[in-house]
Amino acid sequence: MTVPGLRAQVVNDGATNILNNVTNTFTGDVVVGTNGSFTLLVLSDNTLLTNSANGQIGLNTTAKSNEVRLVSPTSRWLMGSNLYVGGNGSFNRLVVSNGGLVRGLGGIVGSESVFNPLANSNVVVVTGAGSLWTNAGNFYLGYFGAGNQLVVNNGGVLADLFGILGASGGSNVAVVTGAGSMWTNSATSGSDSPATATASR
Repeated sequence: MTVPGLRAQVVNDGATNILNNVTNTFTGDVVVGTNGSFTLLVLSDNTLLTNSANGQIGLNTTAKSNEVRLVSPTSRWLMGSNLYVGGNGSFNRLVVSNGGLVRGLGGIVGSESVFNPLANSNVVVVTGAGSLWTNAGNFYLGYFGAGNQLVVNNGGVLADLFGILGASGGSNVAVVTGAGSMWTNSATSGSDSPATATASR
């Protein structure tokens, strides 16, 4: 007998939920966009979202154009495992701005499965001084999907162990620009991406 994993849907497919001055703690995954499109979750002032397993933005192939935004220096999303932006869906988006914080084990932008490599054209933006997406493990831009994009600008930071651009997918692009902006990989001699750089694969 297989027991399905626990999963919390903080916002219904196709709806918008703006969290302000709240703390939510979940066991299992948090999903934004399970099967539908145009789902929006906004983490605003004094908002803490924690969950013990994965974060998923655009879980299934029909889950397109879903988005999570962190818009305040006191907005935080902390998870116990990986964050997937476009787990299997396309055109999904994560925006970390104005000093917001996302923290997890690892990050995957663009498809988690070789059997379903359709997670294309997903976007991550980390923008503004103090804005941070930090991963204890690896970050993949375009694991199996293609045309995915990372933008780190205006002092934002993406941190990870190893950063992998285009593991199996093609035409993925990373842009790091602006003073203080970094894509930093702790396992590569502590080196940081320069303040202005563009890479594609």
